[in-house]
Amino acid sequence: MPLKTIHLKVDETIIAAGDVEQIMEPFWLAAEVSGSLLEYEESLRPFSTSQRLLCAFQWYVSEVLNGGHVQFFSNSTGMLWQHPLKACEAMEMPERGALLQAAVDRLGGDPPTETEARNDLMESLDAVFGDLDDRFYDLAKGEAELTTSVLKFIRSRPTDFHFAGVVQVRESA
Repeated sequence: MPLKTIHLKVDETIIAAGDVEQIMEPFWLAAEVSGSLLEYEESLRPFSTSQRLLCAFQWYVSEVLNGGHVQFFSNSTGMLWQHPLKACEAMEMPERGALLQAAVDRLGGDPPTETEARNDLMESLDAVFGDLDDRFYDLAKGEAELTTSVLKFIRSRPTDFHFAGVVQVRESA
């Protein structure tokens, strides 16, 4: 697939405006989540630790909101499970971190990064996450609280989220 170059800039003005999607756009577009964990990490190498943590956290949130912890772990994004755990700690979101840790514990505490192996493990353990999903959805009802927490994290370290440059993205067919 051909690559498309997108020029992006995130500065104090954009951070002050509080548009989380615009702040995240450079690293969200750059993140390679369909390959291996190494490819994911390499795709985000140019970005700050704070940007990488927020990216992983947002993948976790979006997957669980879309289909529960089963979706998070069964998709390629499940390879990231350690990263959103670190993000929850850094972002001072212990409730969300505890939910993810409980889900990880149901998979033996150290699920594989390879999608097929993780899916085999979930099947062999007959992993069920409904109760954790319900608690996650209850927390997610406070969407404004989630956005406030994310913005607090960003604004506590604004220069970590500055970006001026290009991102290469695959063009959709």
